[in-house]
Amino acid sequence: MLKSAISLLLLLSILSCQKEKITIGTGVEDLFYVENNGAKMPVLVEGNTASKVMMLFVHGGPGGSGITLNDDENVALYLQKNYATAYWDQRGAGTSQGNGALTFDAYTDDMEKVIATLKHRYGADIKFFVMSHSWGGLIVPAYLTQNNGQNNVKGWINVAGAHNYYMNDSLTRAYLLSFGKDQIAKNIHTADWQKIVDFSEANIPNYDYPMSQTYASCAFSAENLIDDIYSGSTSITSIFTRGYPTSLFWLASNSGSTQFSSLGKDIIRREFSSKLNILTLPILCITGKYDFTCPKGLAEEVMQKVASKKKKMVILQHSGHICMDSEPEAFYKEVIAFIEENK
Repeated sequence: MLKSAISLLLLLSILSCQKEKITIGTGVEDLFYVENNGAKMPVLVEGNTASKVMMLFVHGGPGGSGITLNDDENVALYLQKNYATAYWDQRGAGTSQGNGALTFDAYTDDMEKVIATLKHRYGADIKFFVMSHSWGGLIVPAYLTQNNGQNNVKGWINVAGAHNYYMNDSLTRAYLLSFGKDQIAKNIHTADWQKIVDFSEANIPNYDYPMSQTYASCAFSAENLIDDIYSGSTSITSIFTRGYPTSLFWLASNSGSTQFSSLGKDIIRREFSSKLNILTLPILCITGKYDFTCPKGLAEEVMQKVASKKKKMVILQHSGHICMDSEPEAFYKEVIAFIEENK
């Protein structure tokens, strides 16, 4: 414990010596890096830091990107006027460098360092909310349930989170089978659904990461067959995103290194179902009706098992896995109400 405290103090002292931009205001745009255990990870802070309320995005993947979310016009429209937003590219993701060891415990430790750094830069009195999506929903409960991490956070917004990989794959399989057979009976995209149903009938999840990835691919394909999902407006990452070094090659390289590392074997047996009872902080779960990637059963278990007195689950009726993109107005209405109630 003493060693960890000394390491954290050293990290903060190093950061305090660096001449980086730290802005307290209503239209902030600060980019800096957090270095931890071989990884150099960019963090972009935008919006209203004077509000002393900050939302940290914990992106999906593994191997996705947080920084590229800064181009999502909905975040600027609904959040940044009143709050600060922090985008973090995890190790082995986005534009992170070095990346070090790609183990699950490293991601949890990184999140601890990122939050400590943000508090050091923008004030210990800052009120933190964390919004996780998909794979990020495995990292956040790991952080919250260890070392009293939940004491640093005012609330957790769990968006289509994957807090239990084996349960996730089992729910995906069941939903693909039931929904797929229904679509076949209605003669809707019969050939496409039949391929998905055939794969699901032949493959029972067994803690095999490649199979898990194939199920994720089937889930993505399934969403493309549903006309009731509203199309979003998230832009494709450009070579340079508003001047930040967001190279498409860099993004692909990091994503590839994550996918071909041993991380898959490390995370496939990870679950936080057994630790959800530790959580007492306010929780908002949001998911899409047509989310085959992380079906609603995951959010239902979170709602059932946490000890939180303030908890709410929302199912968006015209959304798949990226529900914040499909129904942004409804999504951010719930997010803002949650922040205002718990800040």
